[in-house]
Amino acid sequence: MGSDILTVIVTSYQSPRPLRLCLVALAAEIARLRAQGEQGGIELIVADDGDPEHASRAPAIEAAASGSFSRVRRLWQAHDGYGKVRLANKAAAAAETELLLYLDGDSLLAPGALATHLRLSGPRRYVSGNQLRLGATASAAIDESLAESGRFASALWLLPWTIRRDGFETKRHYATLRALGLARPLRRRGRGGFNGGCASLPKQLLEEVNGWDESIAGYGFDDTELGHRLQNVGAEPVDARLEAMVVHLFHGRPYRGTDVAYEEKRKLVAATLHGTQIRAQQGLAEMGPHDPGVWEEL
Repeated sequence: MGSDILTVIVTSYQSPRPLRLCLVALAAEIARLRAQGEQGGIELIVADDGDPEHASRAPAIEAAASGSFSRVRRLWQAHDGYGKVRLANKAAAAAETELLLYLDGDSLLAPGALATHLRLSGPRRYVSGNQLRLGATASAAIDESLAESGRFASALWLLPWTIRRDGFETKRHYATLRALGLARPLRRRGRGGFNGGCASLPKQLLEEVNGWDESIAGYGFDDTELGHRLQNVGAEPVDARLEAMVVHLFHGRPYRGTDVAYEEKRKLVAATLHGTQIRAQQGLAEMGPHDPGVWEEL
């Protein structure tokens, strides 16, 4: 195997079943890359936002045992409210490759998504996919066999769920557009947000803007704000929503807060695009012993 070409950072909190399916689908994507002749190694960091039961450990150990990854580490931090942004910075700082891919632990990479990130990556560019969001019943129907085969993202498997009220949350048309061969024609360059659940960028570019901004408290729009700062510094966004699609498994969002607060935060973040803000107020440079992480080599 060649030198490492990518670090995949998978964030999770108290969700072992979705995480296991996410990692199985990721390993299957790596196998597809190998079949296409890609020899570069892929590092995996499973980042856990302080689950006291450490439920992410077993899926991470299974991923390490699969032989799909050149290296597997698990990061655990103390839980203190919505902690994905803190995890994202800690994992990025420790990553040992030039390219980073952020993936939510409740999202499964569709076949071809990983190759898309590698193919479209560039030194001054970030690439974002998008989520086809399943409802509760459809999510419960996905098992490891479906995750490994990639059929969970096929229009054929998804079609019966379109007539179910609880089949989808959003983007039910994505699989059909992919099946019709419209993924590449619908790709957009020069505009598009940074989707923190399925986006890649060079580590050096993230360091240039001082990483994710931990001063933005609570859930929502932290990834949008990062994308705005990346564009403000001259990075090119690539919206590969269908080519780099992920299938998101259903879960509640009790941490979202009120609709009023959510909308106020959206407006605040929206105003940062095409502005002068480039560096995070509290980002990579401000990390220190005040907020340690616990690392395991698996």
